Amino acid sequence: MKLLVVAHELAPTGPVVQLVELARRWRAMGWKISVLSRGRGTCRAELERLGCEVGETFNVKEYDLALVLTAVQARRVVELAPHVRTVFAIHEGHAFVGNFKGAPDTLAAAFRAAHRILFVHEFQHDILFRPFLLALRIRALRGSEWVKRGG
Repeated sequence: MKLLVVAHELAPTGPVVQLVELARRWRAMGWKISVLSRGRGTCRAELERLGCEVGETFNVKEYDLALVLTAVQARRVVELAPHVRTVFAIHEGHAFVGNFKGAPDTLAAAFRAAHRILFVHEFQHDILFRPFLLALRIRALRGSEWVKRGG
C-alpha cells in the first residue's frame, strides 16, 4: 500500500501524534508512507526516522490512497480526489467552525469530492457539520464511523 498523508502541521498535536503511531504500524506492515506538509514541527524527525518521506510535493498518481488529516486542508481533498482515492478525516470542533478561513464552498467541495469522510466524534456530524451534510445529501452513519455519500 502506498499512502499519501496530508498534514498542515507536524507539531505534537493530537492528530499528528496519532499519525506517528499509525505510521509506525503501517510501516511495520510494509506500507510506503509519504507525508505532504510544510510543517517543520518536532514530529517530522520521528516520521522520517520511521521511514516516511516528508515533503511539500509528491506525484499523487503514484499512491493507492490519500488521507487528508484536517478540515483546514479541505482544498487538498478537492485537488487530490480526481487522481487518488481520498479520505477526508476531520478532527476539528467548534473552534474550527467559528474560525475557518476558507470559503464555505471550499468545504462543501471537499465533502463532495472525498471518497470517504471520517469524523472523530459523532458530535461533529450530528451538530457541527450537519448543514453541509444535509445540503449535499451525505448520509452519516452513527458514531465515529464512515460517512458515505449518496442517497
